[in-house]
Amino acid sequence: YLDNGATSRFKPDGVFDAVKRELTYSVNPGRSGHADAINCAIRLYETRKAIKDFLGADDTYEVVFTSGCTEAANLAIMGYLYKFDKKVDVITTVLEHNAVLRPLYKLAALGRINVILVKPNATGHISPAEIKKSITPNTKLIAINHISNVTGAAADVTEIARIGAQFNIKTFVDGAQSLGHVNMNLLDTKIDMMAGAGHKGLHGPQGIGFLVFKNNLKLLPI
Repeated sequence: YLDNGATSRFKPDGVFDAVKRELTYSVNPGRSGHADAINCAIRLYETRKAIKDFLGADDTYEVVFTSGCTEAANLAIMGYLYKFDKKVDVITTVLEHNAVLRPLYKLAALGRINVILVKPNATGHISPAEIKKSITPNTKLIAINHISNVTGAAADVTEIARIGAQFNIKTFVDGAQSLGHVNMNLLDTKIDMMAGAGHKGLHGPQGIGFLVFKNNLKLLPI
């Protein structure tokens, strides 16, 4: 029970049924014209739509499936920041998961970005005002987790993304710990990219994740 934040320990029966069905009739979606491949492609489309509906996203957003939230975070960070020819500033926090901090510090070591770290306040939360104070003329991205996997502190990502949008700064949100527990409507926010893990609050198996992002970002592949 106490380890449930790391991964949902007990899966619904529907998860077992779905995994068994896919392994019993293994096919690639869109690969061939037979019925199983077509039905698999339909399920893939329906899953993309279900994720968008779940997050309140419309067709201005894309959904990319990944091997987990770590790969989704790397795709968001690398795929967006590698497009800049000159060194840029990125705001993040000391509460981030290694899936976010390691690619950021790798880019910093390569001389491509400067990392600006924001610390939590006395209650352990990240203040949107501190995020705003950290903005520079060269800031291009705010990377922040919705809920800390260490402390459980929730950030006001809607307000933080709104502040970023005022300065034409994109916002990436790590939703690994929040999705499935906290309602999210991306159309009501200025969030540009959000990563999710299938195996935590969404109660899926390990080894799956996704990135939802504004389709005008045109992320580079990694």
